[in-house]
Amino acid sequence: MKNDFEKCTSKIVLFYRTFVYFIFKEALLMETYLKATDVAQLVKLSLVTIRRYTAANKIPCYRINRAVRYKKSEIQEWVEKNGATTFENQNDKNCEGKE
Repeated sequence: MKNDFEKCTSKIVLFYRTFVYFIFKEALLMETYLKATDVAQLVKLSLVTIRRYTAANKIPCYRINRAVRYKKSEIQEWVEKNGATTFENQNDKNCEGKE
């Protein structure tokens, strides 16, 4: 049989895990995650360009199993950092320096 200390410890651990789970769950729900198509519309680039930037780690993203998601706040910061001129008159062919 477990002694009182072990019972108390297991209850504390269970409480802590539950508390942490709900805190992170709330934090994730508050953040807006976008798909690649949404990001393409937001930054006015083609979907192919967004996918190339993702593959080259040029754009902040999160891989969840096979799905790729983007935090809206990080995309907005990324656009501000790179400037609007980065996205003007850019086509998919010169994304990687190829013509």
